[in-house]
Amino acid sequence: MSNNLRRALLAAPATLGALLAVAGTAVANPVSTSDLLEQVNSYTTEGNTTLGQSGFPGASQFGDVSPGDWAFQALDDLVRRYGCLAGYPDGTFRGNRALSRYEFAAGLNACLQQLERIIAETTAEFVTREDLETLRRLLQEFEAELVTLGTRVDNLESRTSFLEDNQFSTTTKLLGEVVFNLDVPSGKRAVPTFITGTTGNGLTNNGSLGDTIVTDAAGNVIASEVGFREPPRQEKMDSNLAFSYRARLNFDTSFVGSDRLRTRLQARNARNLTDVANIGTDGLRPDRYGNSNNSVELSKLWYYFPLGRNIRFHVGATGMSINDIINSSTTSPYSKDSLPLGMVHNPAFFETHGSGGAAVGANIKLSDNLALDIGYFAANANEPDEGLFGGSYALPVQLSFKLSNISMALGYSRTYAPSGAVNLTAIGDRSRTPFGQNATSGNHYHLAASVDLGRAMNLSGWFGYTNAIGEATEAALVRGRSADIWNWGINLAFPDLGRDGAVLVTGFSQLPYASHIENRPNVRNASYLGNLEYRFPVNDNIEIAPGLFTILNPQGDARNGAVWGALLRTTFKF
Repeated sequence: MSNNLRRALLAAPATLGALLAVAGTAVANPVSTSDLLEQVNSYTTEGNTTLGQSGFPGASQFGDVSPGDWAFQALDDLVRRYGCLAGYPDGTFRGNRALSRYEFAAGLNACLQQLERIIAETTAEFVTREDLETLRRLLQEFEAELVTLGTRVDNLESRTSFLEDNQFSTTTKLLGEVVFNLDVPSGKRAVPTFITGTTGNGLTNNGSLGDTIVTDAAGNVIASEVGFREPPRQEKMDSNLAFSYRARLNFDTSFVGSDRLRTRLQARNARNLTDVANIGTDGLRPDRYGNSNNSVELSKLWYYFPLGRNIRFHVGATGMSINDIINSSTTSPYSKDSLPLGMVHNPAFFETHGSGGAAVGANIKLSDNLALDIGYFAANANEPDEGLFGGSYALPVQLSFKLSNISMALGYSRTYAPSGAVNLTAIGDRSRTPFGQNATSGNHYHLAASVDLGRAMNLSGWFGYTNAIGEATEAALVRGRSADIWNWGINLAFPDLGRDGAVLVTGFSQLPYASHIENRPNVRNASYLGNLEYRFPVNDNIEIAPGLFTILNPQGDARNGAVWGALLRTTFKF
């Protein structure tokens, strides 16, 4: 019941009481005919004011009424709240004079009219009898559907209770991914040859496929360097269709809702397009590849949690990739899942020293459009003789910016690897080991951008430069030397082509290319990678991705013919 209606009902007895009180105390005073007509006329004009408000002057407006009068409160309520009793034109109420039956009838009628209006206003939106009848007919018409709905709700509650009683864990979610690869290389592999000889300091160069080993007179290894290339010869590669897989189980655990502990088990046996001995180059290396000889491994142990509202902190014990912490998807929204690794992101920045081991880092939100990522990665943090700082490491930092349909990222990374563990750029032939397997450090500079060209097209790419420095203290001919390594890539994507979630991607990149190696024969030519692929989701759990890609100038020599790779990838997620 509304406040206005409640006041209206409560006011009814007060109205009668006030009128009777006035009548009972004034019977001794005579009433003139003119006064009677004047009073009845004033009552009949009542009700033209706004109802139910507290803006009326109240009983104090009458000159002959004082707060000490015994009926003051009743009169004040009627006048102030409802305005249904009026005084005489001279500003008096004359509460002590006699009340005729006509005056009583006129005053009562005015107050009742006011109450009727208040009730009509406050109940205008109440349910009517017609509304109730319509509702009854609807209940009868949809009785069967309502019964069915009630049954479904009961079944849903039963199933929910069963799942809660039999769930895997209250804190852990199991996520699985299985990748099937059907692939084949094509072309001729390049077989480089190396010359042997004697260095100016009397040490002997023993030629081998790949590197030159430098030894002293006693046969002790002093250093290793890539040998001098003669004109290559090419041999037919084994172009066999191969079938391989990668299977992952991720156990994602949350303790407070905004954190995550990921424990990943993995087994895989993919190697066909990465077999350098067969195809002569590592440039065709696909993403989501690798070989554990079908053994199940603990491939990742990673925990992140929030520090306040704008910082996420990461700690990883093993299997940490640089792009787990340093976000690459902001500037490669569709190329991130590309088939060849050389088109996914900048391999000299995200696939370098320190990857695959332990890591710490943070994502810092500086504003709605600006973010800072920083991390430290140590490949052999668990080794007592190397630890966190004695083995291969990377210290990357990236500033990313997003505005409307444009994203940009600017990054720098300092890396180091001791002798025997050098893998500066992951792919790119000689740029991986510009000084052989001698200790090498690197300064990596990274620029990436992405722009949406309308709703159905995206253009993204990167540019990278690496300055490599020889650090081997045991090899004077290597220490202090520098090398310049360049790479870039561009991807054009057409999202939602064919159906929602599908994407057609074509791209072209220059693989990391050592344009200059101090006091060493330079790499003759840059190698280029091109790809065309279509990722098509069959449903929420299955995706099929056929693709074709090629590497031009394999091993950095334009005299080598192009090598092709075809890949059909099927991904199952559950």
